[in-house]
Amino acid sequence: MAWRRTIVPRTPEARHFLLLEVAVAVLMIMVVGVFYVVTRYVPASIPNDWRSGTVEGGGTFRYTPEAGGAYVSMQDWPPTVSARVGTIACERSDMHPFTETYTFSVDGNDGCMSITREGAAGSTYASYVYATQRDTRVVTIAFTVRMPQCMHYDEPARGDCTAAQAAFDADSLVVDIVRTIAW
Repeated sequence: MAWRRTIVPRTPEARHFLLLEVAVAVLMIMVVGVFYVVTRYVPASIPNDWRSGTVEGGGTFRYTPEAGGAYVSMQDWPPTVSARVGTIACERSDMHPFTETYTFSVDGNDGCMSITREGAAGSTYASYVYATQRDTRVVTIAFTVRMPQCMHYDEPARGDCTAAQAAFDADSLVVDIVRTIAW
């Protein structure tokens, strides 16, 4: 036996109410979508003194002109930022004995960070390479930091040096830069 469905005509008031419900639902979805897009990639506040750079592969980014400090100096600054279509694969490399590879996350997108450290004439140079997924592209950010060996300073400069180097947060700096990228 086949089921039969009886269609009951709706009153004009019921049709208007249904249209209103659909319109409100669509509006709510749009508001949530716009909020998600706007807040996902924009840092809470970008200082006015941040400068603009060009992403190799298309786009722009913003960066702070004064990264580092007295005991942490940026050697390759502004950073090199590039983008290519693809997906990220985080692999540990044994090619350089002084390279460490870690995973990190930018707004829920996993990424890789490699640091290669080398010493020269009382300083340590750390070359950072970050790669993360942004939309359909892999974004790579690279820069080098010079840190003097704090043991060569007398107190209180030695303590200041140690504290400044411990406070340097490359991850936060890169996350803020990634969030400013515009295609």
